[in-house]
Amino acid sequence: MNDFLVVGVLLSRVRVEEKLLLAELERRGVEIVRFDDRQFTLDLSAPDPAMSRCDVVLERCINHLRALYTL
Repeated sequence: MNDFLVVGVLLSRVRVEEKLLLAELERRGVEIVRFDDRQFTLDLSAPDPAMSRCDVVLERCINHLRALYTL
């Protein structure tokens, strides 16, 4: 079992709020994996290894429909 947390962040653009969230996560020693929702595809037959290692994924997309269908 790992002693560290891996947080995935699904986002469109890094706005002020995301910068603050990412900075605080880094300050706390959390590993962050960023996913750009404009380029992200979810293939259920071949899961993305980066997504598989995330303990939790934060959805911070600008476009609500894109976020809804991505998750």
